[in-house]
Parts: sequence; C-alpha cells; structure tokens
Amino acid sequence: MPFMPLMTAGIETALNKLLWQDKALRAARQRLYGKVLRITLQELNAPLVMVFSEQQLDIVAQWDG
Repeated sequence: MPFMPLMTAGIETALNKLLWQDKALRAARQRLYGKVLRITLQELNAPLVMVFSEQQLDIVAQWDG
C-alpha cells in the first residue's frame, strides 16, 4: 500500500475523532465549515488539503475547488 494514502487516512481519522467527539469544539467546527486548508510539507513533496464540511473533515492530495 502506498505511503501517502495510508498517512492521509490516519490523519483524517484522528482529526475527525478529535473534532467530532468533543462537544466543546462545536463552535470551532462551525467556524471551519466550508473552509479549505492546504499544508505543504517539504518532506513529503506533496500538499495535504483539508476540506471541512458540516459532518466531517476530508484530507485529499489535490483540490481544484
């Protein structure tokens, strides 16, 4: 299994658990709704794009929206 999909799946799962299990973070989730955050790590030579929706966080390798 390629490293990048495995890593993004692990980060996505961990952040979804963190953000959606704690009721105290509801206000933070609402502020992030509809936002896209792009992080570029030199070590990976690929960006991580975090897409925040109402019910979850998705991490993808590319984002055209």
